[in-house]
This record gives sequence, C-alpha cells and structure tokens, in this order.
Amino acid sequence: MLGKKILKRLCLMLAVLFIGSLCVAKQPKGFHVSDVSVIVTPSSFHGLCPQRFMFAGKITGSGKGRVKCRWLRSDGNKSPVMFLDFTEAGAQIITTSWTIGDTGKNYANFWGALQILSPTAITSNKAYFQLKCVDNPDQSTDNDIDVSDIYLDDQCSLMIKHTNRSQKHLNIILKENIWLNGILVYEANEAVDLPPGASDVHNTGKNSGIIIDESASVRVMIDVDNLLKETDEVNNLLVKRVHCIKQ
Repeated sequence: MLGKKILKRLCLMLAVLFIGSLCVAKQPKGFHVSDVSVIVTPSSFHGLCPQRFMFAGKITGSGKGRVKCRWLRSDGNKSPVMFLDFTEAGAQIITTSWTIGDTGKNYANFWGALQILSPTAITSNKAYFQLKCVDNPDQSTDNDIDVSDIYLDDQCSLMIKHTNRSQKHLNIILKENIWLNGILVYEANEAVDLPPGASDVHNTGKNSGIIIDESASVRVMIDVDNLLKETDEVNNLLVKRVHCIKQ
C-alpha cells in the first residue's frame, strides 16, 4: 500500500515537471540582436599620413536588454569589451577610429568589424579601406570640405552646415546621405560653391525638409562617393543627437 502511494506521488511530480517544461518552451523569446553592420569613412585615402579612419557600427536589438560587444581589426587588435543598453526595440550606433599610416607605404584590404558576444553571437561585415601614404606634401591635395554642424531650426527642421576648410575655392557637386537612428532617409546631390573658409547651411529637401518630432541620432556624410580627394576625409562624417524644442 505504501509502495503504491510513493509511486502515485512520483508520477504526480513527473507530470508536474513535464507540464512545467512545456510552459517554459512556449514562453516568448528573450532579447536578441537581429542585425549588425559596419561602415568606414573614408573607404580610401591618398595623401599625408598617418590618417584616421572612422568606423560606425549599427546594432539592431529586439527590445529591452544589454549587448556585449567589441571591435575587431585586420591587424589582430581587439578592443576592450563594451556594453550597450537598449530600452526598446530598434537600432543604435557606436563608433571607433583607427589611425594608421607611415610615409611612402601602401595599405590594402585593411578592415574593421564589430563582434557581438551576447546575447547573440554574431559578427558584422568587414568594412574595408585602402590607404596610400605620399612621400611629401607636394603629392597631397589641398581640397577639404566638412560637415561642420547638425542642428534644428525653430520649426525643428533639420539643418546641415558645411565649411570649406581648404585654401582654394570649391565648386563641385557632391553626394550627401543622412541617416536618422541608423536608417538612411536622405540621398541627394549637393552643389558646393564656397570660397576658402566660407560656410553654407541648408535644409533637406523641398519646403521644410526633414522634421524631427522629438529627438534623433543624426548621421550626415558629404562626398559619399569619394569624388573629391581631400587632406582630411574623416571630417566628411558627423554624428550628433538633436532634440526638438519648439518655440
């Protein structure tokens, strides 16, 4: 009789464990990284060295959670482990730089990548760059245009400022891209006609252009196609968070 009672209790416990395991299996999936990608600016450079290359990594998360990651380089270097907190589903941008180059040397197929360690083991594409270091300043170029500032006007319209940093007049049409919170929202050819040291401010598109309702991480890049050879290619890219405060 006692043996039957023990057997009955054992069967009941096994049933509870079995049903519990089914319930756990049916729970929704937890936080994970669905995508990670990297771009490098500039992708090629010919001029005086050393030269700084900027890497921007875009990480897409499924909701609230923490990402553990690190940067990888083609020379075998690995950055310290970093942590990135997500408060909701979406994408976040992180950046790093690599300064490299000795006079007279060429660097081909060098790259940077972003490795996600948790919660999802995934590694981005390799963002490649090419570098050719000249022997003397006469082999370099004097061209240089930058993205000086990103801000909102009193109607929260996105405004972009460019400055001619070179010592000569620039008159050229360059491609410009704009990303909001990691998403490409604007591609256009911008006419640059600036004397040395002069600046120009423009909005984005027709009428009021891009309007920011609350806040956004904005990334602007001029000369996307690297049409203009410059003394400083890094200042073609600017990332800034803007906030809408209507008057």
